[in-house]
Amino acid sequence: MCHTSRARRRRWTMNRALAAVRLCITGYFIFNIIRHMIAPGGNTGYTRMLMFACLGTICISFMLMVIGGPDRWPVIAEQAREAAGGSGPLSMLVLAGIITVAVILPIGLLIGLGVLVGLRLSFFMALFFVPVLVRLVTATSQQCMINGVVQMLIFFATMLIGVGIVALLDRHASTLGVYIRHFHNIWPGYDDMSSARMFFAVTSFALANQLVELVYAVLGLFGRKG
Repeated sequence: MCHTSRARRRRWTMNRALAAVRLCITGYFIFNIIRHMIAPGGNTGYTRMLMFACLGTICISFMLMVIGGPDRWPVIAEQAREAAGGSGPLSMLVLAGIITVAVILPIGLLIGLGVLVGLRLSFFMALFFVPVLVRLVTATSQQCMINGVVQMLIFFATMLIGVGIVALLDRHASTLGVYIRHFHNIWPGYDDMSSARMFFAVTSFALANQLVELVYAVLGLFGRKG
């Protein structure tokens, strides 16, 4: 009984420590993304990093929905055994195939994106995904599935948000020009209005993503599952 109580206390402490780390990371990104949206200046590297993070979310969402949640892992192992017709070398081969498709391939793609964005910015891109990766190994499979769907909905919704913001800024051509010139430094020759829409779609997605993570982190601090 005493051993069970100590294990619960350790788990309680660990969950809140992880929630505090997630809260710090999300707070850092929320502040910097808002500042970047207001005045991007010549910081094209940060915009590129957010663009690649946006692409990396596809990999993260896939992992959340396929292997997210420790309670799902025994089920996956059992499905591998059933597919192979019992335990043995063949079941291990099937399990290795599942791990390759659901874990190694997405992580490999994320590493490839990190290489493209550069060493310094790849660190920030990895940090960007830390809160959701923590939930990948701590939340239930149902929570991971829900979060994967939410990630995809945010992805598409922010495309519309980018269009809406540009429509509002279009009344002030000088203001909109700042974002067009900024994006042209990344993608020269890209259509002016599309450049502005892309900038705000990417930054809005990153901001919405971190706001969702902020909610989960706060819930975690209060002992709620998130």
